[in-house]
Amino acid sequence: MATRREIFQQLQRAAEECYPAEEARQIAEMITTKLGSISRNDLLIEPNIPLEINNIDTICSELRSWRPVQYIIGRAEFQDMELEVNEGVLIPRPRPRSSLNG
Repeated sequence: MATRREIFQQLQRAAEECYPAEEARQIAEMITTKLGSISRNDLLIEPNIPLEINNIDTICSELRSWRPVQYIIGRAEFQDMELEVNEGVLIPRPRPRSSLNG
């Protein structure tokens, strides 16, 4: 079983294929904490504890295909609320970097 750090790093590498480095880090942290049911402090203080997140390879593929992170985790924050979301909810986002040149 992978550690919290290993899961985070795998997600960050996948996200960096589509997002700037800092945003990729934030996305990896969001997925790791939400789907791993841990706090940000847990991730930072105890990164070597085993963590199981089902379908991690699928999640990485979804990140690489520019799927909104809100769809991946099934939640979106809006003001002071956390809302459940699915494919029927519009997630406004900038165009992918690859489409900006063409």
